Amino acid sequence: MKLTRPLLAVVLSSSLVVASCSGDDEQPTTTDTGASATAEATPDDDAATASAVPDDASATATASPDAATGTASPTTEASGDDEESDQAIHGGVVTIEEADRIAADLLTKAEKARYASGSERAELIEAAYNGPARTAVRAESKLRSVTGAPEGEPGKVEPTVLAISRAEEGEDMKYLVAQTVPEDGLPKLHLIATGGPPENFRIVWEGEMLPGTAIEPFERRSLGSPVLDPEAPSQLWFKPDAVMRQLGRILDYPMPENQPNLKTSGYAPEVRDQARTQAAQVDEQATFRQTHKNRDQNLTTIELADGSAIAFGVLDRTSVFRVRDGMELSPPDTFRVFVNDGSITESAQIDWLVFTAVHIPTERTAPRLVAVHEQIVGAEGS
Repeated sequence: MKLTRPLLAVVLSSSLVVASCSGDDEQPTTTDTGASATAEATPDDDAATASAVPDDASATATASPDAATGTASPTTEASGDDEESDQAIHGGVVTIEEADRIAADLLTKAEKARYASGSERAELIEAAYNGPARTAVRAESKLRSVTGAPEGEPGKVEPTVLAISRAEEGEDMKYLVAQTVPEDGLPKLHLIATGGPPENFRIVWEGEMLPGTAIEPFERRSLGSPVLDPEAPSQLWFKPDAVMRQLGRILDYPMPENQPNLKTSGYAPEVRDQARTQAAQVDEQATFRQTHKNRDQNLTTIELADGSAIAFGVLDRTSVFRVRDGMELSPPDTFRVFVNDGSITESAQIDWLVFTAVHIPTERTAPRLVAVHEQIVGAEGS
């Protein structure tokens, strides 16, 4: 498997570099230090398979192999329940038609923002995003002075709404889960939320599905999917906030001795390998450490039809270089977008947001990372 992700590297001249890098992880990797942390990989030529959803059905989101065609293959999973009777028992926070319209509008604005510039891009980001997702997109926009903007024109956006959160008494937050399938690459999941009226919905979380992963259907959209209270009992075997903290531990460098049982679909080995490479490259000039902290306030857990759940979380990643006495690091333009300092003699810190979606089961089997997105959002140095 190859994942293309930003890499903060150090070249032989001791310059800090933000680059685009691919990491190979073709073989399954197991870390067993008292508890198993298994990451499973899939072949590099796996393509994406997405799902189409009839109006009264739930959907299965997948990123499964389809190398023979290289195209997205629609699949459908429908419930036999009658929509009208469902609405009498429960109901979504918006209707199916409203959800489809909201998702299409926001994700079309997001796609247009990718190709826009200046004040137009800023206005589109404001209209499409909120929370950590807005922070990430703004940072990506800031880095375009160095990395460049995508070429071409916005493509047609046809999102599939996978879930609508259930209308619950006393619950102000409303959620939609949508999926888009780009012409090239893997499907993306989008969490759309508002604490107010439907016109205030914004994208608050986005992540690319990892190769070979799949999400079982959410509850029928006409019925609405329960959003789990972190303080209330549930059917889940693991607490979502604890799982997110464990995921952060697996991604830390140096890696802690005791690792939890959590599958990452090849992602964690890649992150650790890149961190290990960075540490080795800069060893004579500086020490390198990378840590992750879960944002509890940005954790949203939505139940699937089978009682398990998808937890949408955000991790703060901090990558720190401590410069050894008498040494110096010369940062490139990508670092200087955030810090206009041409000489680092003490320390350099890179701040990231890491968006993660983890499937949490109802039985004692390992949670699995199914989608992820990373973005450098800041830096400091002296």
